[in-house]
Amino acid sequence: MQLLEKDLLQLKDRNISPDNFLEHIQSILSKIKATKIEKPCTTGDGIEILSPLDCIRLIQVFDARKDKKVSIFIPASGAATRMFKHIAAIHSFEMDQMAEEFIIHFKNFPFFPSLESKFATLGFDLNEMINHDQWHDIIRVMCHEISFIELPKALIPFHEYNSYQVSALFEQVREGLTYAKNEDGKYQFHFTISPEILEAYNQEVHKIKDQFENEQLDITYSYQSPKSDTPALKNDGELARDKDDKIIFRPAGHGALLENLQNVDSDIIFIKNIDNVSHSRWTQEITFYKKVLAGYLIEIARETHQLLIELEKNNEQILDNVRDFLFRHYGYQLSEELNISKAYHLLYRPIRVCGMVKNEGEPGGGPFWVMQSNGYISKQIVEKNQIDTADASQSQCLSQSTHFNPVDLVCCIKDHNGKKYNLSQYIDESASFISDKFQEGQIIKALELPGLWNGSMAEWNSIFIEVPNSTFHPVKTVNDLLRPGHQG
Repeated sequence: MQLLEKDLLQLKDRNISPDNFLEHIQSILSKIKATKIEKPCTTGDGIEILSPLDCIRLIQVFDARKDKKVSIFIPASGAATRMFKHIAAIHSFEMDQMAEEFIIHFKNFPFFPSLESKFATLGFDLNEMINHDQWHDIIRVMCHEISFIELPKALIPFHEYNSYQVSALFEQVREGLTYAKNEDGKYQFHFTISPEILEAYNQEVHKIKDQFENEQLDITYSYQSPKSDTPALKNDGELARDKDDKIIFRPAGHGALLENLQNVDSDIIFIKNIDNVSHSRWTQEITFYKKVLAGYLIEIARETHQLLIELEKNNEQILDNVRDFLFRHYGYQLSEELNISKAYHLLYRPIRVCGMVKNEGEPGGGPFWVMQSNGYISKQIVEKNQIDTADASQSQCLSQSTHFNPVDLVCCIKDHNGKKYNLSQYIDESASFISDKFQEGQIIKALELPGLWNGSMAEWNSIFIEVPNSTFHPVKTVNDLLRPGHQG
């Protein structure tokens, strides 16, 4: 792997020092290794089940909070391209079941009225085209002439209320209004977006504020830093290049948003995926469990912080209590003698309480007991691509998983003194991974940083709570909008 003269200019334009560029890549590559899962977290063994009385009590704890600022943090920059990828099959004679379902229910999608309008501006009568089965032309216009599938997923109409279509972004705000009100009456939302959608994003935010004009909405945004982009590689390990012989850089996955999260100044931060939002008829139950998780976070953070205060006083008498606390809540099984320094080190970490749903076959990660490099076994969220599935024992462990991570997190990133933790200190850098992508007419290897809720939070102190599957309504493909969670 070597740099060309023109590469130095490209790196300079990106504010990247050429001196350590190659060493940085090699450093990332050298640290990558499969995550060693010991066993899945299951009910009673890493995943807690709360009683109805516990839930009511925790909601009361959350509702009674004082001087605790709440924010909702939602990555929202992803394009809807993958959401619509199966409609490409409509161009072939061997159309798959998902494409067939898309056509049959085309008029039932909440974005259909929006498409009608967009088609009309180009002089097309969408209903007439449907009546004449002009599906190739319909898909061509959608994909190429109005670039509908190039929209960010956040701006795709997800639901319809009395003939009024609302976007995923709109629905995230509407849902947040049911649980995230601060003492000053304000609601704090932070979305991460890409620069190219800023104008459309601002237009949508303006519409949302008009719709909820009686609420004090503080809706902010940030970009994923271009500094976190990583170079793509070829199969032979050389730098992948585009048609102009420039190094191909790609966004390094949602793990690169850790810096954006670091900049959120709140005591309680809810984290969600932009596509996990339901029709309003499901909101009451979702709100119930959002408050339960947040109430649990308040209690566990309060106890953790009090122990840290006692440890700073060199109070050795509480070490037995600390050992019990670390085991009962965070899962640490300590065989060696616990001293004040070690106890402090294990407690002084960001905290997250994560909702977990029963695994019903959704793609993504799950909760596992993981062997860390320091010799401790801890609770972590692990993606399948982190695991060496060629190892029979690891594959068997994966197959025994009972729960799924719906990205339903409530976080505390401040310590007992109100100072923010340096989140970059709690990353498992070995959880970076390489995935094959097709770009610029070639197969490239994309280098992604440890994911935001898996590798980037690997050394956080974690609590996993089972929540009902009715709180989880992802939209990974456009056909998911036909599911009951998205219907009125």
